[in-house]
Amino acid sequence: MKHPPKTGYTVYTKELTEEAHVWDKQSGELKGILGKAESLRMDRVEAGIFQLLVTAYGPLINHVMDRCREGERHTEEIAKALGDIANKYSDAEDSGDRLFKEKF
Repeated sequence: MKHPPKTGYTVYTKELTEEAHVWDKQSGELKGILGKAESLRMDRVEAGIFQLLVTAYGPLINHVMDRCREGERHTEEIAKALGDIANKYSDAEDSGDRLFKEKF
Protein backbone atom coordinates (compact mmCIF):
# COMPACT_ATOMS: atom_id res chain seq x y z
CA MET A 1 0.00 0.00 0.00
CA LYS A 2 1.42 3.35 -1.01
CA HIS A 3 1.09 6.30 1.30
CA PRO A 4 0.72 9.80 -0.08
CA PRO A 5 3.83 11.93 0.33
CA LYS A 6 3.93 13.87 3.57
CA THR A 7 3.98 17.61 3.08
CA GLY A 8 3.87 18.70 6.69
CA TYR A 9 2.01 17.96 9.86
CA THR A 10 -1.12 19.00 11.65
CA VAL A 11 -1.36 19.50 15.38
CA TYR A 12 -4.81 19.46 16.91
CA THR A 13 -4.26 21.76 19.87
CA LYS A 14 -7.96 21.94 20.70
CA GLU A 15 -8.13 18.16 21.03
CA LEU A 16 -4.92 18.10 23.10
CA THR A 17 -6.40 20.69 25.44
CA GLU A 18 -9.67 18.75 25.73
CA GLU A 19 -7.75 15.56 26.46
CA ALA A 20 -5.77 17.39 29.17
CA HIS A 21 -9.07 18.38 30.79
CA VAL A 22 -10.25 14.75 30.71
CA TRP A 23 -7.07 13.59 32.49
CA ASP A 24 -7.38 16.43 34.99
CA LYS A 25 -10.97 15.44 35.73
CA GLN A 26 -9.91 11.83 36.25
CA SER A 27 -7.26 13.01 38.70
CA GLY A 28 -10.00 14.73 40.68
CA GLU A 29 -12.07 11.54 40.62
CA LEU A 30 -9.17 9.58 42.07
CA LYS A 31 -8.75 12.19 44.78
CA GLY A 32 -12.43 11.75 45.66
CA ILE A 33 -12.02 7.98 45.86
CA LEU A 34 -9.04 8.52 48.14
CA GLY A 35 -11.24 10.40 50.61
CA LYS A 36 -13.95 7.75 50.42
CA ALA A 37 -11.45 4.96 51.04
CA GLU A 38 -10.12 6.76 54.12
CA SER A 39 -13.66 7.00 55.48
CA LEU A 40 -13.94 3.19 55.33
CA ARG A 41 -11.17 2.74 57.89
CA MET A 42 -12.35 1.36 61.23
CA ASP A 43 -10.82 0.36 64.53
CA ARG A 44 -11.53 -2.76 66.57
CA VAL A 45 -14.25 -1.08 68.64
CA GLU A 46 -16.14 -0.04 65.50
CA ALA A 47 -15.70 -3.52 64.03
CA GLY A 48 -17.45 -5.15 66.99
CA ILE A 49 -17.76 -8.87 66.46
CA PHE A 50 -15.84 -8.55 63.18
CA GLN A 51 -12.57 -7.51 64.88
CA LEU A 52 -10.60 -10.20 63.08
CA LEU A 53 -11.30 -8.48 59.77
CA VAL A 54 -9.62 -5.26 60.92
CA THR A 55 -6.20 -6.89 60.63
CA ALA A 56 -6.74 -7.71 56.95
CA TYR A 57 -9.01 -4.79 56.17
CA GLY A 58 -6.57 -2.03 57.17
CA PRO A 59 -3.82 -3.03 54.72
CA LEU A 60 -6.39 -3.32 51.95
CA ILE A 61 -7.55 0.24 52.54
CA ASN A 62 -3.91 1.38 52.60
CA HIS A 63 -3.31 -0.37 49.28
CA VAL A 64 -6.36 1.26 47.66
CA MET A 65 -5.32 4.66 48.99
CA ASP A 66 -1.73 4.21 47.76
CA ARG A 67 -2.93 3.30 44.25
CA CYS A 68 -5.31 6.29 44.24
CA ARG A 69 -2.49 8.64 45.27
CA GLU A 70 -0.25 7.17 42.59
CA GLY A 71 -2.97 7.41 39.95
CA GLU A 72 -3.84 10.96 40.96
CA ARG A 73 -0.22 12.03 40.69
CA HIS A 74 0.28 10.41 37.29
CA THR A 75 -2.97 11.66 35.79
CA GLU A 76 -2.07 15.18 36.92
CA GLU A 77 1.32 14.80 35.23
CA ILE A 78 -0.29 13.60 32.00
CA ALA A 79 -2.82 16.45 32.06
CA LYS A 80 -0.05 18.98 32.61
CA ALA A 81 2.10 17.50 29.83
CA LEU A 82 -0.78 17.54 27.34
CA GLY A 83 -1.66 21.12 28.29
CA ASP A 84 1.97 22.23 28.00
CA ILE A 85 2.31 20.62 24.57
CA ALA A 86 -0.90 22.26 23.33
CA ASN A 87 0.26 25.64 24.64
CA LYS A 88 3.69 25.29 23.04
CA TYR A 89 2.20 24.39 19.68
CA SER A 90 -0.24 27.31 19.93
CA ASP A 91 2.58 29.68 20.84
CA ALA A 92 4.69 28.41 17.93
CA GLU A 93 1.77 28.80 15.56
CA ASP A 94 1.10 32.34 16.79
CA SER A 95 4.78 33.21 16.38
CA GLY A 96 4.75 31.81 12.85
CA ASP A 97 1.62 33.81 12.01
CA ARG A 98 3.16 37.01 13.34
CA LEU A 99 6.39 36.38 11.43
CA PHE A 100 4.47 35.65 8.25
CA LYS A 101 2.40 38.84 8.61
CA GLU A 102 5.54 40.91 9.26
CA LYS A 103 7.28 39.54 6.14
CA PHE A 104 4.31 39.81 3.83
